[in-house]
Order: sequence, then C-alpha cells, then structure tokens
Amino acid sequence: MVELLILVVVVLLLPVIYVVLTYNTLVALGNHIRDAWSNIDTELKRRYDLIPNLVATVKGYAAHEKEILERVTSLQAQPPDLGRGLISPATCGRGLEARPTSRPQTRTNWWTRCGSFWQLWRTTLNLKRTSIS
Repeated sequence: MVELLILVVVVLLLPVIYVVLTYNTLVALGNHIRDAWSNIDTELKRRYDLIPNLVATVKGYAAHEKEILERVTSLQAQPPDLGRGLISPATCGRGLEARPTSRPQTRTNWWTRCGSFWQLWRTTLNLKRTSIS
C-alpha cells in the first residue's frame, strides 16, 4: 500500500513540477525580452540626446568656414604686396592660401618675396642630409 501511495504521489507531482518549471522558464524568457527592448530604448534615447551636440558642432564648423571664406575673399580683393626690403620666413607664406595660383603675376610676386628664403632653406636641408649620410 505504501508503494502505491508513493506511485500516486509521484504521478501527480511530476505534472505539477513540469508546469512550475515551464512557467518559470517562460517568465525568465519574458524578462529577458523586456530587458533586450529596454536596452534598445536606452540606445535610441542616447542617440536622440546626441543630436543637439551634432547640430551645435555643425553650426560651429559652418561659422568657422564662413569666417575663412570671408578672409579669403577679402585677401583676394587686396592688391598683392610687392614686398619692400627683407621678409621673414614667418610672413613668407601669409595670405598665399587666399591668392589663386593661376595668376602668373601672383606666382612671380611670391617668388620675388620668398624665393631667396626657400633657396637658403633647401641649401641648409641638403647640407644636413650630406652630413648625416
């Protein structure tokens, strides 16, 4: 009789244990899915919060570009400086980015202003190369 009672209890408890384990597994999977969607929402919110920073960066860069364009335009409108006397290497290239290189007189004026400096620089560079090797 005891054996029959144990058999009945086991037969009745096995489906109950199966139902409980299945329910717990389904609840765990539901929590996992909810966490995954929460992570996606968090990433989307973080991206959305970064948009104003991106807009501010683009506006700052546009203002910088506008300033550069105004400087280039004003330098192009000025007549070229023919250079009186000696010119330091620091001022040699100043304003050249604003002048178009397609004009031959600008190239000639630039070489007149800075040619001797660059020749001296090349000579110094060649002397350094020969002394190293």
